[in-house]
Order: sequence, then C-alpha cells, then structure tokens
Amino acid sequence: MEFTLDQVAKVDGGYAWRGKVESEPGGSLTVLQLKDVSDMSAGTELVQGVPGSAVVVHDDKRYDKYRLEPGDLLLQVRGQLHRAALFNSPAPAIAAQGVAVIRTGDSLLPDYLLWLLRHPKTLDAMRRLAKGTQIPFVSKKALARLPVLVPTLDVQRRIAAADQLRTQQRNAYEQLLTLNDQLVDAVTWRAATQNKD
Repeated sequence: MEFTLDQVAKVDGGYAWRGKVESEPGGSLTVLQLKDVSDMSAGTELVQGVPGSAVVVHDDKRYDKYRLEPGDLLLQVRGQLHRAALFNSPAPAIAAQGVAVIRTGDSLLPDYLLWLLRHPKTLDAMRRLAKGTQIPFVSKKALARLPVLVPTLDVQRRIAAADQLRTQQRNAYEQLLTLNDQLVDAVTWRAATQNKD
C-alpha cells in the first residue's frame, strides 16, 4: 500500500542554532549535522554509532524535544544528495537544522525506511520536492507528503535484510580493492627497487 510519510512516521526538523555550532569542553550532547549524516551513511569513523568528529555541547532542557532515540532516521534535507542514516547510538544526541528526524510507527520498520529513502526512485522524488536554486531544501511539509510504499512487515524485513547484505558485500569488495592496491604497490615498488645500484 502507498501512504504519505506523515501517515506512517513522525517527521521533525533539527534544532536551529544561530550561527556556527562549536564543541564545548566537557559537553555530553552530540549534535549531528549534515556532514555527520554523510559519515554515518558511509559508516566511516563512527564512535558509539556517531561520527568521532561530531560537535559536542553541554546538555540542556531546551534540547529535550529534539533528542534522538535509537531507530530514528536522519535525512539530509538541505543540498542535493539527501543522504539518510539510521541512528542507533546509546549516546545522547540531537540533529541540527538541515537534518530531518523521522521516527517510524508500528507499520514501518526503520531499516526498511532507510532502504526506501536511499532508493534512486525516492531520491528523484525528493529532488522534485526540493525548493531553491543554489542550495535546494526539502521543507518538513513537503517531506511529509513523500509517497511511501508500505508492504507487510515480513516483506519489509526481507527487503531490509537484502539491503544490509548488499552493503556488507559492497564493504567487503571495497576492502578487497584496497588490499589489492596495497599488494600491487608493494610488489611493483619491490620490483622497481630490487636491482638498485
């Protein structure tokens, strides 16, 4: 069945700062910005499920309604890439402006929605929803209207499992390419320097 995103999930925006967000010494609240969603999506440099380079600020009650929960999806709504990542960290965190927070309901699995948000057809639909010429932006209202296909939970689990397997295969392949590059570099360097006089 097809629904709009707001019919099957809660869609919120991130916390809006005035000016640049900077780390505060002794802070305990992680602030996930656009670049952090990219890092999380790629799975690079994660510490307890969040990028090690993420900004950390002092916790405060004003952030309470923005707190992330494990299973929340983070989506870049500013820019053209619209990368998505699943938040599964025990660390206290919030999203910053430019990042939508999507919390699924009972009829929608987070891993399935992650696959759907990364699918080329969904990305095309988000690009059509975006407004602005220099830096496109998908508003919360427009994102809420995004069409979402919702099969049975069993089918969602199977799709999510296939997507996770594809990601594992891609990561293994990339590691294999890196190891192959290192081997070829070592062998060719050795061959080039072996008869050095």
